[in-house]
Amino acid sequence: MPTLSQRLIAHELRSAAGDGEAARAAFRVCEGLRRQLCALAGVAGYRALIARALALARGRSPWLAEAKIETDGTITFPADIATRIADAEFARGGLLLVAELLGLLSTLIGETLTLRLVSNAWPDLPLLPSANETDPS
Repeated sequence: MPTLSQRLIAHELRSAAGDGEAARAAFRVCEGLRRQLCALAGVAGYRALIARALALARGRSPWLAEAKIETDGTITFPADIATRIADAEFARGGLLLVAELLGLLSTLIGETLTLRLVSNAWPDLPLLPSANETDPS
């Protein structure tokens, strides 16, 4: 069964077809969560959470050290990153970041509230995987 992070990224890929690189879908997920979390915890609270998630994900995807968290909580990268990082590695780093962010959220506020935040950000995404989704491992 795909993880919630994988499902959110796949949903972003489907809903933004043709809108930029597929590898950036994970960062659109972070943006969707940012809007929800800033309303709940404020910009400073979200920035602290995404900074910790970045620090954790950077251990397995070192290029994330190039990410910058702006004052509003958005994540930016150097303009030339697409020429230096392969799409697959960019996507892997994004998946790790989303997984760490969701994991931290679940630890801090619990799984139920985390799922409610996700549901608010993506109301058209069923929280439970469909029967035809299989375990990728």
